[in-house]
Amino acid sequence: LKPRFKEFMKRMWQGCVIDEIHFLKNERAIRSRMAKRICKTIPNVWGLTGTLTQNRPADLIGPYIVLRRFTEMFNNSLAFKFRYCDAKKTVFGFDWSGASNLEELHELLRMGGYIRRDKRDVLKELPPLVSEYVDVPLSNASEYSKAEENLIKYLNESGQEERVDSALNAEFLVQLNILRQLCIEGKLDFIRKYVKDWLDANENDSLVIFGVHKEPLALLAEEFGCPVIQGGVTPKKRQEIVEGFIARKYRVLVCNIQAAGTGMDGLQQASSNMFFVEYPDRYADIEQTVSRLERMGQTLPVTVTYLMASGTVDEDYRDMLNDKRSITQTVNDGQSELEFLKRKFR
Repeated sequence: LKPRFKEFMKRMWQGCVIDEIHFLKNERAIRSRMAKRICKTIPNVWGLTGTLTQNRPADLIGPYIVLRRFTEMFNNSLAFKFRYCDAKKTVFGFDWSGASNLEELHELLRMGGYIRRDKRDVLKELPPLVSEYVDVPLSNASEYSKAEENLIKYLNESGQEERVDSALNAEFLVQLNILRQLCIEGKLDFIRKYVKDWLDANENDSLVIFGVHKEPLALLAEEFGCPVIQGGVTPKKRQEIVEGFIARKYRVLVCNIQAAGTGMDGLQQASSNMFFVEYPDRYADIEQTVSRLERMGQTLPVTVTYLMASGTVDEDYRDMLNDKRSITQTVNDGQSELEFLKRKFR
């Protein structure tokens, strides 16, 4: 593992600030290993993030190891996993993807130097945030039902025999991916019409559309004659697109949640309206994405509209994200575990 800028490794740094430190959750990733190496001899290391844990308590291990506080606060990773990750032995091996004793964990984090400030406590002038949900019909409801009821039969009948073997080995994952793809494809006709009606009704406003799948986003961008920000777009090109949006060269901007949900500023100068056409895998991604508009410089109430299909995988993802939201809010914000359980089992 060799650093790109070797001269930085030779200097005697007294302090290091790591932005978006939650990206270091994977201890085996090159980014995490390099961060650990860089910070090893630096006396003072701080981490910054809007969402310390994005999914589960296990996400904390990597960042706190880099900060050199993990052993001091939690002894060792095995003890941490049993105490806070609900670790257990299963037929598939050791599983620590759960969550337990979350309020205690939050208090330990606070005693160990963790400081949490909500943007609305700091930026008092931020306008209100409004969330809306629109029930979207599927144009391919029959095809979706077939894939949901019998995946193997659906693959054979739709000419996707090459996917049968992988479906037999991991049917749930294959079915989930297929249903998500069919769902967004089936929503496109309605989304196109809905966006057109919205643009007609809001002549002076601009709109940002966020989603997950590459092809549907590209089709929406083509439909409304606008750029799309997703994987492969360079930072320089991305900034040019944002500046064009601010200059109102186009009223609609289409973005992939992973590519544009973090590390991008300026959208709040051009729009206060965003549509989610798909849910991401993590609730923290929703928070980060909404923050592209709900941030310093925004002068109008932010409206977030979710275009989702009831009775589909959209509902499953919504429930899953609500569970993850409860876990992360308990750890990050110190929310009561009782509230978490009430929402989970209501």
